[in-house]
Amino acid sequence: MSRQVFSFCSLICLLTLTSCSGCEEVTSLPAAEKAPGSVFVLAAPSNAGAATADERHAVGWWPRLAKDSAGNIHLAYCDAENADLDYAFYDGASWVKSVVISKGKVGKYLALAVDGAGGVHVTFYDQDSHYYNYGYKDAAGWHLEKLSWGKELGVGAAMAIDSDNLPHVIFYGIDGRLIYMHRKKTLTGPLSTPTEPIYQLNDEAAWETMVIGNYGGGFSARSDLAFGPDNKLHASFVDSQLVKSGFYYATLDGGSWRPEVVADKEAPGWNSQIIFNGKDVLLVYGSLLHERLYLSTKGKSGTWQNEILYLRLGSLSAAMGNDGTLYIAHQYLLPGRKGYGLMRLLSKKGAELHWYEIDKGRDSGMYLDMLLDKNGRPVIAYFDPESRSLKVYMEK
Repeated sequence: MSRQVFSFCSLICLLTLTSCSGCEEVTSLPAAEKAPGSVFVLAAPSNAGAATADERHAVGWWPRLAKDSAGNIHLAYCDAENADLDYAFYDGASWVKSVVISKGKVGKYLALAVDGAGGVHVTFYDQDSHYYNYGYKDAAGWHLEKLSWGKELGVGAAMAIDSDNLPHVIFYGIDGRLIYMHRKKTLTGPLSTPTEPIYQLNDEAAWETMVIGNYGGGFSARSDLAFGPDNKLHASFVDSQLVKSGFYYATLDGGSWRPEVVADKEAPGWNSQIIFNGKDVLLVYGSLLHERLYLSTKGKSGTWQNEILYLRLGSLSAAMGNDGTLYIAHQYLLPGRKGYGLMRLLSKKGAELHWYEIDKGRDSGMYLDMLLDKNGRPVIAYFDPESRSLKVYMEK
């Protein structure tokens, strides 16, 4: 499905946009090396070996990773075969999987975060009820709440947790607006079970809601939301319209969102990630028109400087280690082979680059997420269309 969206948007961009100007030349990449870690299947459909199965028999769409204060890894993902929202936990030795909700068609447009007390926060869309929902897991179990109603609500969702262990989330509405919501107190109430989820109605007094602006997203758009070293909330997002497309960065300052244009050529920012390098903000993003990977920094003049790292980018997720190494997990689209992508990992420290091959499977990585474990090593969760399974890459 995401490929159809990409093709449609590419056609629009070809008709309305010009090529990038003022960008640095593409970085010359070394040959891909064998990745030092290993890949395993974490979750698979019941008929994983069936050659005739279609995409409905798939597990692992919209994987989202988060790490708690002890370094344990949390993972939420959509089980499209059963229309379930699933959750997995890794304690450093083994993975434990569970079903959060099995009633309804749930798990699209996931966002996930873990707070300082170990509470797990998730937002997701229910295609049966058309509700965008919020879930919170404490020591007792899962609590659920309906946030807002609308068809395909929650596209491009991203979440961040504040110092009070409360969630902030952004997502695209159905009317071409980017929405921001912040819960002002912890969700309590009845506990849910997978087969009998109990959704509380939206406690409007508990939520602050704001429209960031009239910005449109799409099915496979990926935004980002994060608290920076300045304790402000930072967001990156795309505005994809019929006659224009732009990539934006914004901060929440004094109760108002302050957006600024980072790039407006080549359909930029369809996937993006915010990286903090000390006090500096780095933006990693891709362009849809020419499938380029960019690294953007703000110059002394206050304008964003865009460096092209390389071409043939699909989806991406990025993180920076304590030693300043930038890791970018991504789908590398093979030249001349439509619909064929490879799962790869790029590491960049200063001028030193390494490019690692993670998975050669056809179109692997179309849905992906990455974080660095407590030892600073990349962990990548991604969907593999060939096996229709959720795979995980880890280094030990």
